[in-house]
Amino acid sequence: MILGGCKRKIKRYTNIDETTLYLDNNLQIRGRQVLKLQDDDIFSKDQVLKITKQLMDEIFHLQNDNDQLRNELKKLNQQITSEIH
Repeated sequence: MILGGCKRKIKRYTNIDETTLYLDNNLQIRGRQVLKLQDDDIFSKDQVLKITKQLMDEIFHLQNDNDQLRNELKKLNQQITSEIH
């Protein structure tokens, strides 16, 4: 989610690469970066910790975005209600 003109990086992992997508305010992909990881079938502990941290960070950002959007929606609904009455 992009709020207030902020740009967000989204990362995707497979067992062979790490892809970072750079999105603009219109949710259009404006850049990407692919890093090759190890060729084995098992993630290292460091890779798992890195992936988990990034997922937790993204969840935190999404929860904050959700809270902000809910507050904005509540304000808009209150404005509409007060304008009707």
